[in-house]
Amino acid sequence: MDAQSNDGSVEMVRHEFPECILINAGNIGPIRANNLGLYTATGEYVVLDLNSDDVVSSSWLANLLGVMERDNSIGIAGGKRYVYGSNRIDSVGGSIDFFTASTPALGVRRRAPSDLIVDVDYVPVMMMRKRIIKEIGVLDEVYEFYFEEPDICLRAKRAGYRIVSVTTAVHWHYGSASIGMFSRRKYYYMRRNQIRFAMKNFPLRYLPVCLLWLIVARTLLDLLSTMPLIRAFAMMASPHSFWANSTVKLVLAQFGAIRWNLVHARETFSERAVTSLREKKPL
Repeated sequence: MDAQSNDGSVEMVRHEFPECILINAGNIGPIRANNLGLYTATGEYVVLDLNSDDVVSSSWLANLLGVMERDNSIGIAGGKRYVYGSNRIDSVGGSIDFFTASTPALGVRRRAPSDLIVDVDYVPVMMMRKRIIKEIGVLDEVYEFYFEEPDICLRAKRAGYRIVSVTTAVHWHYGSASIGMFSRRKYYYMRRNQIRFAMKNFPLRYLPVCLLWLIVARTLLDLLSTMPLIRAFAMMASPHSFWANSTVKLVLAQFGAIRWNLVHARETFSERAVTSLREKKPL
């Protein structure tokens, strides 16, 4: 699947892997491109969200496939991801917090697991059994950027499948290579999709508290983060964090994200019913 790359990868694939089907998708965005690949693929397994800012090791694919072949209860598997050009672990899968809709990555906030296989809530780059698509549907194209992986992993998990991280399947990640690390566009989609993810997927008993946090408390905290003194302390504590790099323009982007979710609330809540109807336990 190629979405208007200009680095010579199309010619490389055609020359070195003539047996591959290469689809020129045009500039349709990463999620729609992934879905087009899902509709086209005929194999038992598919790889999703392996984007231009990811580099995999030579054993990455074989290690994921080996785990999937040995255990039919695993529906989706990912690997251990490092920050490109360093030995710092970026992710060994992640968890989902129903109270805040945060998706902290394992290996960032605590020591990375040493086990070969780790059960997680989601993985950022995944190998999936193709047959799952018939049960839970494809990636949600409304997101456009961000949260499509936790969304489809949560749907698969509710359908009865395990989501695992295989620590021997190593790859490296540049991070926000196309959208910008602290761009206004990135922050808009992160906040917009985080709210939508909660509205679409979270149990009703958690939703009021979660939305209160996302729309009110988080907004106030982010506004405070623009104060020079707070930014100075954040810069000393974590220079690459949002708070250390926040600006009024970035924070104001979230008001557009909140407005979008209010306008589209009816469509989002209708997705809750569609999702629950098509999910079922695997045979």
